[in-house]
Amino acid sequence: LHPPVSGICSLCLGAGGGGGRLATASAANATARKAKGKGPGDVASGAGCHGMIDVEKDCGHHGCLVLASEMRGFSCDEYCHRSGRTCLAAWEEVDETCDSMLSLRCDETYGTTSDLLCRCSSEVVGLDLQSHGSDVWELVWSDEFDGVEVDRSKWGFVEGGGGFGNSELQHYTDRAENARVHDGILSITAQCEKYGHESFTSAKLTTEQTAGWGPGHRVEVRAKLPTGKGTWPAIWMLPRDDAYGDWPRSGELDIMEAVGCSQGKIYGTAHTDAYNHMHSSQAYNSQSLSLTEWHTYAIEWKENGVEWLR
Repeated sequence: LHPPVSGICSLCLGAGGGGGRLATASAANATARKAKGKGPGDVASGAGCHGMIDVEKDCGHHGCLVLASEMRGFSCDEYCHRSGRTCLAAWEEVDETCDSMLSLRCDETYGTTSDLLCRCSSEVVGLDLQSHGSDVWELVWSDEFDGVEVDRSKWGFVEGGGGFGNSELQHYTDRAENARVHDGILSITAQCEKYGHESFTSAKLTTEQTAGWGPGHRVEVRAKLPTGKGTWPAIWMLPRDDAYGDWPRSGELDIMEAVGCSQGKIYGTAHTDAYNHMHSSQAYNSQSLSLTEWHTYAIEWKENGVEWLR
């Protein structure tokens, strides 16, 4: 990440809502683990480009520039994401060499060619289906939601309205109507009701004042999500100290977002000064799955990158 996300981040859970009477996001547990020992097979190595597949020729490690094979019908975007990276640039190659003849968009395929020159980021910023490492983890924080109400020694509530910079329509409260613990589950419910100056309510929980984690940790949340236009459930991390300045300079890690207008799809995203939607340089990946089923969403934050897992 350029520059890296500020060193210690807090965890946030939230469910935006709009379109129906209510929409509920449920979490069965949230945990943070610390790496006790590094195992083989990590996606990112000291060289920064370890783990890339279908490499016909290494064209220099500056930004992981490779001649990628088996590319018929595939873009460099798709190629880089296979190893958990983001595409920085793409070209059609000349006679299976590191020379280029035509500049392409990262999301562009090129005829029936089987080789493309792809420059991928050296940092792991993608979303994958499984862990590539075999680290040993020590549990350092957890909430199994086995009480009768939200544990305020672990969670704080964000309260208020006004859009929060995202044109959000809800007013966040700390009421049980919007966030309650029952049967080993935390349910965050967005409701259609007048509250303050808003016409919807929901809840946003954060560990900002109670706990935070950085490199060397794995954070995971088991959750199932609402669907429908107007919903925006998310699990994300924000820096506790803005070491590099205001958002997005100090970073944000979206462990999981599900946008109501993109049904059946989740997103994992890193926001920094270099990677953000204002520059059309978002570092993200997505995965199609059934949102209403239980899934464990996680990141492993390493010294040289962040790996998204499900």
